[in-house]
Amino acid sequence: MSKLLGPHCKDGILFDTVVYPNCNNTAPLSVCLFNPSCREMWLVAIDQPFSCTSLILHVFILLSLSIESFVTYQQICQQLLCNLPCTLRVRQPLARRHITNPNLHPVGIKCVSTSIRQGRHPASGSALLFAERATSVMIMKIDGSIGFGDTGQVEKQAMGLEEAGYDGAWCPETGHDPFLTLALAAGHTKKMELATGIAVAFARNPMNTAIMSNDLQNISHGRFILGLGSQIKPHIEKRFSMTWSHPAPRMREYILAMRAIWKCWNEGGKLDFRGEFYRHTLMTPFFNPGPNQHGTPKVFLAAVGPVMAEVAGEVADGLLVHAFTTERYLREVTVPAMERGMAKVGKDRKDFEVAYPGFVITGDNDKQVEAAIALVKAQVSFYGSTPAYRPVLEMHGWGDLQTELNRLSKQGQWAQMAELIDDDMLAAFSIWCTPEELPYKIAERFGDVIDRFSFYSMYQMDPEQLSSILDSIKAAGATGR
Repeated sequence: MSKLLGPHCKDGILFDTVVYPNCNNTAPLSVCLFNPSCREMWLVAIDQPFSCTSLILHVFILLSLSIESFVTYQQICQQLLCNLPCTLRVRQPLARRHITNPNLHPVGIKCVSTSIRQGRHPASGSALLFAERATSVMIMKIDGSIGFGDTGQVEKQAMGLEEAGYDGAWCPETGHDPFLTLALAAGHTKKMELATGIAVAFARNPMNTAIMSNDLQNISHGRFILGLGSQIKPHIEKRFSMTWSHPAPRMREYILAMRAIWKCWNEGGKLDFRGEFYRHTLMTPFFNPGPNQHGTPKVFLAAVGPVMAEVAGEVADGLLVHAFTTERYLREVTVPAMERGMAKVGKDRKDFEVAYPGFVITGDNDKQVEAAIALVKAQVSFYGSTPAYRPVLEMHGWGDLQTELNRLSKQGQWAQMAELIDDDMLAAFSIWCTPEELPYKIAERFGDVIDRFSFYSMYQMDPEQLSSILDSIKAAGATGR
């Protein structure tokens, strides 16, 4: 039988290891090495014969050569104990794909770059296989949200999310200021990333946003993510009384201006940013905060249309997908546009994150599900009334619905708008399943496309239910890095 050893440290990488004696088979297979201590994975292929009296492989998940299905842990042990080969070859590059099986939770896989070398266990002398210079494989991050409701509960909300194991918390700019909310959250959390989702860029100038983001990066000890969005023309002009024009070029310049300001503070030198929409040419020592020991914050850009998605790929560190997005639109429009932007500057996909706040319809009984459906219908109809979001509907042949939703919205007919959202639309815009199926459905639909997912439920999901869902994802190693 296989014998489970304790953690073993080699070259600064901690592995749990399993011993498989008498390995001398020659059948080809693929192996996904998994480091549970830091949730990193490496996919390699065994394709050449090699035998030894005792092989120690790092705890792993076995995949078929077609990388289309998992096998159970018991099957892994049975096959390895029946004399499998031990020479490993790295598959490179590896396309991102999702893998489903009722026995194990699916995991999205990124391109892998690593090498394998043979060694010996320092205590037993048994043969070891070490992964070196390994690049983390995606394992999806799961985020929560704060900032809705009573601002006096922010600290409690943030602590609860971190205790539950969420990787990040997003705070919207709706009825409260997201920067102030996250400043409160930063003082009561230690590990969880904190992000604006979104802060309205054009309601501020680049200097304002650069200062607040720099402070939050410092307060949070490097855990802040600046999520920016353009909003739409009526809100910018009528609610904020600010200028609206050329949103994508303006946003590109906005982010570049902030980067120029941060560079001035962190590296010194003269501030001299001159663009079509923004000019920042003055920074005296009195107003210069100096270098930030935690570096500059990551910038995520929200996008629906392809032009803004391309800007995100070019100048941002991540893309914040709008909740009013279907899987088809994401794959056929948003991601290709993002990749065009990345190609302009030679950006590697592994250095870029895609975050998606997805609509979720779930519940333990019919009453909960019906309530969820009603609230998601209302939100989808609200977003669908916006002319800027019409292309998403048009892709599915629902373009005329946008005209009707827009007309009803101007009359304040919100309930009637929701009634126009049928089950086909709900299925396209939301993940609709039982709580037990939710982790699998997330990975099945988006596992090879996104890096982090948050529940855009639009209703209060039961805390114990959410905790159970999160535990089921983490138990299978499907979150974190």
